[in-house]
This record gives sequence, structure tokens and C-alpha cells, in this order.
Amino acid sequence: MKDLLIGLLLGAVSMTFIFAVFSITGNVTIEKGLNFSTYTFTGLIIFTFVALNEELFSRGYCLYALKEFNSEKFAVVVSSLIFALLHVFNPNLRWFGIFNIF
Repeated sequence: MKDLLIGLLLGAVSMTFIFAVFSITGNVTIEKGLNFSTYTFTGLIIFTFVALNEELFSRGYCLYALKEFNSEKFAVVVSSLIFALLHVFNPNLRWFGIFNIF
């Protein structure tokens, strides 16, 4: 439970930092007047479950299964590759983006 909370905190801090940098450099803007509808809420819930399943599969199951029979470095690289391949068909994906996902 401690590791989970630390991971969630680190994720939130890093995402906040990245958003702040993008906002300061003008690469992202916040629009006023956005409505938080049922459609938005449903999309957020679905997105959360998809992301959770991707993480559990590639960073959880694959990482530990590969680590049982191979070195830790091999397991990290292969599970990261699997995670990146899950995102290959994302719209507007560039090579730098896939590298960052990896």
C-alpha cells in the first residue's frame, strides 16, 4: 500500500510539473466555459479503467513474469516495449512520443 501511494504521488507530481511547463511555454491552454457533462464523466471513467488495465498488464504482469525467467533489465525493457506497442495506434503519435511512452 505504501508503494502504491508513493507511485500515485510521484505520478501526480510529475504530471503537474509537465502541465506547468507546457502552460508556461504556451504549449497548452485552458479554455473557459467547458461543461462537465455525463459524457465527459463517462469518458473519464472509461479512460481510467483502460489506463489501469494497461499498467497492470504491462508494468505488472509482464514485468514480473519476465523477471522470473530473465534478468531485471531485460524484463524492464521488454515490458516497456509492450507498453509502448499498446499505444502505437494513438492518434497524432510521433516517434518522440512513442519513445517517451517506452
